Amino acid sequence: MSGRRVALVTRQFWPLVGETETAIADLAVALQHAGHRPTVLTARWNKLWPLQFTYEDVPVVRVPASPKGIWGTWQYMRGVDRWLRAQRGKLDAVVVAGMQHDAMAAVGA
Repeated sequence: MSGRRVALVTRQFWPLVGETETAIADLAVALQHAGHRPTVLTARWNKLWPLQFTYEDVPVVRVPASPKGIWGTWQYMRGVDRWLRAQRGKLDAVVVAGMQHDAMAAVGA
């Protein structure tokens, strides 16, 4: 059986580093080593950051988000919703690191 396709949704990821970001990075790498196909879905808080890159051979996709208040939150939620809808049928699981806006967008998708 081939590995599962897993989206890991987190509001912040590398180069931002904290407890949640480190946990998601570790989980993504562990899933990859176990033969699964994780993708990290996160926000693009800085326009200079690439929209896509790889972290330890794990694809990372950034959706647009402004660092300014509610507008950035709305952009992020909309981006998560759109990306997950576009991946419908291509994912086996979605893991959300956050119980607020991240989860609302994922459940909505």
